[in-house]
Amino acid sequence: MPISIDLLILLTATWAVFASSFLAHELGHAWAARWLGCRPGDIEIGFGPGIKLGNVTFRVIPLQASIQTLGDPSGWRVSAIALAGPAASMLLGSILLLLGAAPGLFHGLLQGIGGLNVAIGLFNLLPVPPLDGWRAIEPLVFCRLGKPNQQQQIFMHKAGFAFLGASGIIYLALRGIG
Repeated sequence: MPISIDLLILLTATWAVFASSFLAHELGHAWAARWLGCRPGDIEIGFGPGIKLGNVTFRVIPLQASIQTLGDPSGWRVSAIALAGPAASMLLGSILLLLGAAPGLFHGLLQGIGGLNVAIGLFNLLPVPPLDGWRAIEPLVFCRLGKPNQQQQIFMHKAGFAFLGASGIIYLALRGIG
């Protein structure tokens, strides 16, 4: 069954909105890292196969993103870099919501994309590994315990993903969708 051109355009536009929203978020981290004397590395957007353009790799399913920070930020610098991504998302979202407040041709589109960016920013503030909220409080949590080793970090991130996934499933089930 051939895919219709309308569906292809819709899928491409949806991909572009999500990819650019996550890119704006990661650029917030990059800006903060550079401002604080660290060198931002490569940005990865999404899962699956992708294409690298400069230092950004865009993948087929743009539902997550990450950036490498070269150098070794510590203490409050880690927190500042972590919080810069959600701040960038919420700033972009707020601007789009304000632009979409006036009735016009792109009112609904601007409101939708603005809301998406605010949601990305707020979601990333949750204090759950591997989200930015966790990265922001991690120096405080481990200031006396010492930094966890790589195996412990991997476990915490897997547990965080499991928690987020289970929470999403429970939420959908309670809403009657799942």
